[in-house]
Amino acid sequence: MLKSTFKYFSLLFVCFLFFSCNTIKKAKKEENLSLPSRRLGKITASIVKRNSKELLPREYSFVLITQNKKLRIHHKLLGDNIWIFFDDEDRKNLISAIENYLENYKKGFSEKKQKAYFGKVPSQMVWGLLNAAHTAEPTMRFEYENLKNNKPYFIIANATVKSLKDDSNCPAVKMAFSPAQCKKVLDLIGEENISSIMQNIKKDFEEYDEQDNFEEDIFDTKTELSNEEFNEEFD
Repeated sequence: MLKSTFKYFSLLFVCFLFFSCNTIKKAKKEENLSLPSRRLGKITASIVKRNSKELLPREYSFVLITQNKKLRIHHKLLGDNIWIFFDDEDRKNLISAIENYLENYKKGFSEKKQKAYFGKVPSQMVWGLLNAAHTAEPTMRFEYENLKNNKPYFIIANATVKSLKDDSNCPAVKMAFSPAQCKKVLDLIGEENISSIMQNIKKDFEEYDEQDNFEEDIFDTKTELSNEEFNEEFD
C-alpha cells in the first residue's frame, strides 16, 4: 500500500514538473525591439462637412509605426484629435483603392456611385480632446463622391460605432482627397517609400565601425527630444 502511494505521488510530481516547464516555455516571448516611429509627412486636403458637400481644409499627418509597419493618420475634427490606424495589409489595400480611383478618374467612372466603391477595411480609431481618451474599431470605406465643381474626390469614411471601453461613439469622419493630393499620399505611404525606410532602419541597426574615441562619443552624444518634437509624435 505504501509503495503504491509513493508511486502515485511520484507520478503526480513528474506531471507537475512537465506542465510547469511547458507553461514557462509558452510564457517566454520573443524579444521585441523598440524602434522609433517615422514621420512620413503632412498633406493638406479636406474633410466633408456633415450633411453637405462643402469641403473644409484639413492637415493630415502620416506616420509609420516601424515595429509592426502600421500606418497612422492624424487630423483634427471639432476640437478632437483623431488617430486612425491601418495594419500593413490594410495600408496596401488603401494604396490599391487610391490607384483604382486614379485609374477611374482618367477613364471616367462607368459604374453607379456606391458606398465602399473601392473596398473597405478594418481600422482602429483613437480620439480625444488632448490625448487618446477613447478607442473604437470602425470599418473604413474607400469610395468617391462628386463634390467641388461636381468633380470626383477620393473618400475615406466611416460610420460611427461604440467605443471599446465606454459608452461614447467614435466620430464619423469623411476625408476627401483630390487626384493631385492622392498622388502625394501614394508618395508617402507607397511600398517604395516604406521599404526604403525599413531598409535604412535595418542598415542603421546592423552598422558597426570601430572608433578610437568610441566611449567619448557615447557620453557626448545628446538625444533629448524638445517639447515640440515630442508633441509632433502625436500628430
